[in-house]
Amino acid sequence: TAFVWPGSEATWLKWSSVFSAESGVEAEEMQRLIPVVNKLQDVFSQCGIASPIDLPQIMVVGGQSSGKSSVLESIVGFDFLPRGAGIVTRTPTLIQMIQVPKSKENDGKHTWVEFNHLGGKKFHDFAAVRQEILDETNRLAGTKKDINPRPISLKIYSPEVIDLTLVDLPGLTKLPVGDQPHDIERLIRALIFSYIERPNAIILAVHPANTDLATSDALQLARRADPEGLRTVGVITKLDLMDKGTDALDMLTGKIIPLKRGYIGVVNRSQQDLETHITNEQARKTEEEWFRSNPVYRGMADRMGSRYLAQYLSSMLMEHIRECLPLIRIKVSEQLADVRKELESYVSILCGTEDLGAALLHLITRYASEFGSAIEGNSRETLTTMELYGGARINWIFHDVFGDELQGLDPFDDLSISDIRTAIRNSAGHRTPLFVPEAAFEMLVRRQMKKFHQPSLACVDLIYDELTKIAVNVGGEDLQKFTELRYRVNDVTMNLIREHKKTASEQVNHLIQMEMSYINTRHPDFIGVNTALMQFLEPQRMGLSREVSAIDVDGHTEQNGEIDKRRISRASSDRSAASIVAPKRQSNAYRVPTHIQMGETDPSKDREKIETEIIRSLLLSYFEVVKKTLKDLVPKAIMLFLVSKCKESLQSELVTKLYSPNDIPKLMAESEETITRRKEAENMVGMLEKAMDILNEVRELNIEPR
Repeated sequence: TAFVWPGSEATWLKWSSVFSAESGVEAEEMQRLIPVVNKLQDVFSQCGIASPIDLPQIMVVGGQSSGKSSVLESIVGFDFLPRGAGIVTRTPTLIQMIQVPKSKENDGKHTWVEFNHLGGKKFHDFAAVRQEILDETNRLAGTKKDINPRPISLKIYSPEVIDLTLVDLPGLTKLPVGDQPHDIERLIRALIFSYIERPNAIILAVHPANTDLATSDALQLARRADPEGLRTVGVITKLDLMDKGTDALDMLTGKIIPLKRGYIGVVNRSQQDLETHITNEQARKTEEEWFRSNPVYRGMADRMGSRYLAQYLSSMLMEHIRECLPLIRIKVSEQLADVRKELESYVSILCGTEDLGAALLHLITRYASEFGSAIEGNSRETLTTMELYGGARINWIFHDVFGDELQGLDPFDDLSISDIRTAIRNSAGHRTPLFVPEAAFEMLVRRQMKKFHQPSLACVDLIYDELTKIAVNVGGEDLQKFTELRYRVNDVTMNLIREHKKTASEQVNHLIQMEMSYINTRHPDFIGVNTALMQFLEPQRMGLSREVSAIDVDGHTEQNGEIDKRRISRASSDRSAASIVAPKRQSNAYRVPTHIQMGETDPSKDREKIETEIIRSLLLSYFEVVKKTLKDLVPKAIMLFLVSKCKESLQSELVTKLYSPNDIPKLMAESEETITRRKEAENMVGMLEKAMDILNEVRELNIEPR
């Protein structure tokens, strides 16, 4: 049966041509792509920050017993990874393989390892390399078998390696061991997925041949990150350990789980090989011989093994880098522009010590201008559609809070009829007034006007709160960079607002006192006594008319005189009968109570009833007159004596209180946060500029994506 390579024949020819058919200038230029990514990775790691760009890298994923470490060492060609029971790889390990020519200057030592966290220190002993990986792992992840997403970066320089970059991820596990967290499986899966979900990551999923491929945790994670299998390469290990009579052809040909990048089989070194110190080069030769001599796999021997895997991955990575470079260049350019703009915002204000005074005046003027713009509705914050801001909130308080509060006031909620009757009698003294007593009306109306005092002063307080909010919010990031200046500006502004609030409160008090000082009964909106009397008598007249109409309807056409005579006769008879039946009443001439209060019931005398109702009508009318006046004048007083005064005098007040030659250096001292953020921005600009220089080197190679 003819062997069919996984994926299309065109796919295989494409990748095989990269490292076998390509030659000449293009092949040499392609070989320089992986070092470009390595340089970019070095630039980012040297600044102590995560790469802001998704660089193309190969992520190695596999279970603890999958042979992942052996695959990596076979690709690299050296024993550099720590070994042991449980989780040994507890942090991602970034491995950069850099091919260097042999040189006599190296004193015969052509292979060495460098760690990014140790600078340029060279390791020639791989036992020391393994120990350093363990030490750095313990430093990053602790000694209790925990994990850490921060990678350990190392470079392997050797004439015997090919240019390749790999990331060894922690091995997948099921159960916690020792002091590991109870959810160690979830943590490891989350860490691995955070690396392989990157669109530019190539996933190397390692799985042992002697277990069911359908249960592979590595392929399960790979499928989740790469559902179409476009950037996943499967590696089948331990082919030599399968049971007799079984083989992995279905796995390698993609019949179980197809991958567009296909599968590559490898034979790892056994434990006995490790104990007898069989080198990787010897193991590679043994592996190649095993594939050529095996009747099942010899038809695909030239596309199997660790050597082929390394070449395949290198070629695939180079092609992947070539496809990603244009997008990487765009991202670096965009981020460089953004960071430069941020850096300019930190240095644009301070142009030197001789300009500190001018910078201070600039900040003060800008702050005062933004304060006024927020009130007038011209600031950037007023463009929001989420909520009211600044002057719009002040307007809302005037009309929807203060206006509604006044509208809801009732002049009679604490004024009973008994109170009105008592006021009428007290104002008349020992006399019986002929007309509605003015003194009672004025006393009662002044009492009720006190109801306007609390809402009016509360309106002043609300506007004061809004001005303090505006003072805190304006100023922008420029003012935040100077801690002492920001504090002093806030202090001066708050004192100014408090000072004008006091004046505004006094003026509002004056408005209410003005209304109480003179009761204008000739106000055009006030109904007056005549109108109030007519309003009271109109229902009485209508009632009398209805009574007369009822008499006519019943047929009683007697003359009025006769009717009155009969009524008087009946009343006289009733009084006579009452005098006979009722006992004689005792005199109350000397029984005067200590406190005399009018009853809560309606007055029984017609005159007193009329006076009470007229006073109520007059009180209601004048209360509405004052309410209308204060709804108009209180906001005007607040605007004049609080809002406008603060807006107009803020800049001069700030200059007067802050602009002092002795205080300028202290005020313009930058905050620690600003200094830190500027240094970070400077480092980021330098890093991205280096990255652009590196990418421009690739542009000179004239390598374009296919």
